[in-house]
Amino acid sequence: MPSRRPRAAGFGNLSLDLIFGVPGQTETGWERSLDQALALEPEHISCYGLTIEAGTPYAIWYAREPGAFADDTLEARLYALAIARLGDAGFEHYEISNWARPGFRCRHNAGYWRNDPYLGLGVGAASYLGGVRSVHTRELDAYIEAALAGTTIPGEAERLEGAARSGEAIMLALRTAEGVDTTAFRERYGIDVLETYGSVVDDLVAGGMLVAGGGALRLTERGRFVANDVCGAFLAV
Repeated sequence: MPSRRPRAAGFGNLSLDLIFGVPGQTETGWERSLDQALALEPEHISCYGLTIEAGTPYAIWYAREPGAFADDTLEARLYALAIARLGDAGFEHYEISNWARPGFRCRHNAGYWRNDPYLGLGVGAASYLGGVRSVHTRELDAYIEAALAGTTIPGEAERLEGAARSGEAIMLALRTAEGVDTTAFRERYGIDVLETYGSVVDDLVAGGMLVAGGGALRLTERGRFVANDVCGAFLAV
């Protein structure tokens, strides 16, 4: 079995990434993919819905033949299958797209979800330092030229302040099983989430998308299926 090779090399923590919603994928095929992934006995599995990026072959294909791609209903069923199958296998669904055996959560990505600072090095690398989110150019020649000349690497940067900063922090925290710790959020950002975003929270709680209580704000199971829309509501304030 392929998993024996990294195990034999001394690796005791294996992670797999799977994508659902790809053209031609069925519920039966996706369930088979999940079972094959579980058969490899990894400690961590990520399942991502297909994102169609502009300028890619997928985008051209989608423009020509949108019916070849999974619609929202099928994609939701595929996501539900992942939740059920991985949960039955003993994996913790600790973030919207991530499942882990107990004790094997991804510590690296946890920094992103906490909105902690990070430094990216290399072509196309992203950083978040001092409240500024930046990304290096994806053009290799331009990157090398600037690096050799000792000049600033070309790219884009944006300073997140006010509502943009707090809204993004809420969006990132809501991706996790723990959600937004309202006390810690107030201490860090000086904002009472339930007061500042009161009407948004009330509407989403009433709609069954969020649950508020115990000092936290979390997505419900239903809310996870429309997480982009839920998080977008906080960014729009």
